[in-house]
Amino acid sequence: MHKKSIQVHVLPPQGQTGVKPQEREFRTFSRDLRRLRGWLKSCGVTEVVMESSGQYWRAVWNVLEGEIPRLVLVNPQHVKALAGRKTDRIDSQRLARYLENNDLEGSFVPAREIRELRDLTRSRVHLLQEVNRVKNRIGQMCEAGNIKVSSVATDLFGVSGRRMLEAMAEG
Repeated sequence: MHKKSIQVHVLPPQGQTGVKPQEREFRTFSRDLRRLRGWLKSCGVTEVVMESSGQYWRAVWNVLEGEIPRLVLVNPQHVKALAGRKTDRIDSQRLARYLENNDLEGSFVPAREIRELRDLTRSRVHLLQEVNRVKNRIGQMCEAGNIKVSSVATDLFGVSGRRMLEAMAEG
Protein backbone atom coordinates (compact mmCIF):
# COMPACT_ATOMS: atom_id res chain seq x y z
CA MET A 1 0.00 0.00 0.00
CA HIS A 2 1.39 3.35 -1.02
CA LYS A 3 0.26 6.93 -1.41
CA LYS A 4 -0.72 6.40 -5.05
CA SER A 5 -1.36 2.66 -5.45
CA ILE A 6 -2.34 -0.58 -3.78
CA GLN A 7 -1.22 -4.03 -4.85
CA VAL A 8 -3.97 -6.63 -4.24
CA HIS A 9 -3.67 -10.42 -4.20
CA VAL A 10 -6.82 -12.55 -3.90
CA LEU A 11 -6.44 -16.21 -3.06
CA PRO A 12 -8.97 -18.75 -4.32
CA PRO A 13 -11.37 -20.20 -1.73
CA GLN A 14 -9.77 -22.92 0.36
CA GLY A 15 -10.11 -26.32 -1.21
CA GLN A 16 -10.31 -25.00 -4.79
CA THR A 17 -6.97 -26.12 -6.15
CA GLY A 18 -7.66 -25.50 -9.85
CA VAL A 19 -8.39 -21.78 -9.42
CA LYS A 20 -5.50 -19.34 -9.76
CA PRO A 21 -4.97 -16.39 -7.42
CA GLN A 22 -5.91 -13.00 -8.86
CA GLU A 23 -3.74 -9.91 -8.71
CA ARG A 24 -4.56 -6.31 -9.47
CA GLU A 25 -3.23 -2.89 -8.74
CA PHE A 26 -5.54 -0.02 -7.83
CA ARG A 27 -4.93 3.68 -7.49
CA THR A 28 -5.91 5.33 -4.22
CA PHE A 29 -8.49 7.87 -5.38
CA SER A 30 -11.94 7.37 -3.88
CA ARG A 31 -13.45 6.11 -7.13
CA ASP A 32 -10.61 3.58 -7.46
CA LEU A 33 -11.07 2.41 -3.87
CA ARG A 34 -14.79 1.90 -4.58
CA ARG A 35 -13.80 -0.15 -7.65
CA LEU A 36 -11.46 -2.15 -5.41
CA ARG A 37 -14.33 -2.80 -2.99
CA GLY A 38 -16.61 -3.93 -5.83
CA TRP A 39 -13.93 -6.20 -7.26
CA LEU A 40 -13.22 -7.78 -3.87
CA LYS A 41 -16.92 -8.39 -3.30
CA SER A 42 -17.32 -9.90 -6.79
CA CYS A 43 -14.39 -12.23 -5.98
CA GLY A 44 -16.23 -13.35 -2.82
CA VAL A 45 -13.53 -12.01 -0.51
CA THR A 46 -14.45 -12.29 3.17
CA GLU A 47 -11.11 -11.33 4.75
CA VAL A 48 -8.67 -8.57 3.93
CA VAL A 49 -5.24 -7.94 5.44
CA MET A 50 -3.26 -4.74 4.98
CA GLU A 51 -0.16 -3.16 6.42
CA SER A 52 -0.50 -0.03 8.51
CA SER A 53 1.75 2.09 6.35
CA GLY A 54 1.50 5.70 7.53
CA GLN A 55 -1.98 7.08 7.03
CA TYR A 56 -2.53 5.37 3.68
CA TRP A 57 -4.36 2.37 5.16
CA ARG A 58 -7.12 4.59 6.58
CA ALA A 59 -8.83 5.41 3.28
CA VAL A 60 -8.83 1.76 2.25
CA TRP A 61 -10.13 0.68 5.66
CA ASN A 62 -12.92 3.27 5.56
CA VAL A 63 -14.09 2.08 2.12
CA LEU A 64 -13.99 -1.62 3.06
CA GLU A 65 -15.32 -1.34 6.63
CA GLY A 66 -18.79 -2.82 6.88
CA GLU A 67 -18.52 -4.29 3.36
CA ILE A 68 -15.91 -7.00 3.96
CA PRO A 69 -16.65 -9.14 7.05
CA ARG A 70 -13.10 -9.27 8.44
CA LEU A 71 -10.44 -6.61 8.10
CA VAL A 72 -7.00 -7.14 9.62
CA LEU A 73 -4.44 -4.37 10.03
CA VAL A 74 -0.88 -5.51 10.67
CA ASN A 75 2.23 -3.66 11.72
CA PRO A 76 4.77 -3.75 8.86
CA GLN A 77 7.54 -4.45 11.38
CA HIS A 78 5.82 -7.68 12.45
CA VAL A 79 5.45 -8.82 8.85
CA LYS A 80 8.99 -7.77 8.02
CA ALA A 81 10.23 -10.26 10.60
CA LEU A 82 8.45 -13.01 8.68
CA ALA A 83 9.44 -11.81 5.23
CA GLY A 84 12.50 -12.09 3.06
CA ARG A 85 12.79 -10.16 -0.21
CA LYS A 86 10.31 -7.30 -0.45
CA THR A 87 8.33 -6.03 -3.41
CA ASP A 88 4.72 -4.88 -3.41
CA ARG A 89 3.64 -7.93 -5.37
CA ILE A 90 5.51 -10.36 -3.12
CA ASP A 91 4.25 -8.53 -0.03
CA SER A 92 0.62 -8.83 -1.11
CA GLN A 93 1.05 -12.55 -1.84
CA ARG A 94 2.80 -13.10 1.48
CA LEU A 95 0.19 -11.21 3.48
CA ALA A 96 -2.59 -13.22 1.82
CA ARG A 97 -0.83 -16.50 2.70
CA TYR A 98 -0.16 -15.39 6.27
CA LEU A 99 -3.83 -14.47 6.67
CA GLU A 100 -4.92 -17.79 5.18
CA ASN A 101 -2.65 -19.67 7.63
CA ASN A 102 -3.72 -17.52 10.60
CA ASP A 103 -0.10 -16.38 11.12
CA LEU A 104 -0.98 -12.72 11.65
CA GLU A 105 -1.93 -10.83 14.74
CA GLY A 106 -3.85 -7.73 13.78
CA SER A 107 -3.61 -4.35 15.44
CA PHE A 108 -6.56 -2.98 17.36
CA VAL A 109 -8.62 -0.62 15.20
CA PRO A 110 -11.44 1.06 17.10
CA ALA A 111 -14.89 1.64 15.61
CA ARG A 112 -15.26 4.49 13.12
CA GLU A 113 -16.96 6.76 15.67
CA ILE A 114 -14.05 6.35 18.11
CA ARG A 115 -11.49 6.92 15.32
CA GLU A 116 -13.29 10.13 14.37
CA LEU A 117 -13.37 11.29 18.00
CA ARG A 118 -9.65 10.52 18.33
CA ASP A 119 -8.95 12.53 15.17
CA LEU A 120 -10.92 15.47 16.56
CA THR A 121 -9.08 15.22 19.87
CA ARG A 122 -5.71 15.13 18.10
CA SER A 123 -6.72 18.15 16.00
CA ARG A 124 -7.73 20.02 19.12
CA VAL A 125 -4.43 19.20 20.82
CA HIS A 126 -2.49 20.40 17.75
CA LEU A 127 -4.51 23.62 17.62
CA LEU A 128 -3.91 24.30 21.30
CA GLN A 129 -0.20 23.65 20.86
CA GLU A 130 -0.12 26.07 17.95
CA VAL A 131 -1.97 28.72 19.99
CA ASN A 132 0.61 28.29 22.77
CA ARG A 133 3.50 28.60 20.29
CA VAL A 134 2.04 31.87 18.93
CA LYS A 135 1.45 33.24 22.44
CA ASN A 136 5.04 32.36 23.41
CA ARG A 137 6.36 34.07 20.27
CA ILE A 138 4.37 37.22 21.07
CA GLY A 139 5.76 37.20 24.61
CA GLN A 140 9.30 36.74 23.29
CA MET A 141 8.83 39.54 20.75
CA CYS A 142 7.67 41.87 23.53
CA GLU A 143 10.69 40.93 25.66
CA ALA A 144 13.07 41.36 22.70
CA GLY A 145 11.61 44.84 22.12
CA ASN A 146 12.14 45.79 25.78
CA ILE A 147 8.43 45.69 26.48
CA LYS A 148 8.17 44.04 29.89
CA VAL A 149 4.47 43.21 29.88
CA SER A 150 5.16 40.04 31.88
CA SER A 151 6.49 42.19 34.74
CA VAL A 152 3.20 44.07 34.90
CA ALA A 153 0.61 41.44 33.94
CA THR A 154 0.65 37.84 35.20
CA ASP A 155 -1.10 36.64 32.04
CA LEU A 156 -0.13 38.36 28.80
CA PHE A 157 -3.36 37.09 27.24
CA GLY A 158 -5.65 37.77 30.17
CA VAL A 159 -7.93 40.83 30.15
CA SER A 160 -5.25 43.32 31.32
CA GLY A 161 -2.50 41.83 29.18
CA ARG A 162 -4.65 41.93 26.05
CA ARG A 163 -5.60 45.55 26.71
CA MET A 164 -1.91 46.43 26.96
CA LEU A 165 -1.11 44.54 23.74
CA GLU A 166 -4.02 46.26 21.95
CA ALA A 167 -2.87 49.66 23.20
CA MET A 168 0.67 48.98 21.97
CA ALA A 169 -0.67 47.80 18.62
CA GLU A 170 -2.66 51.02 18.26
CA GLY A 171 0.47 53.02 19.04
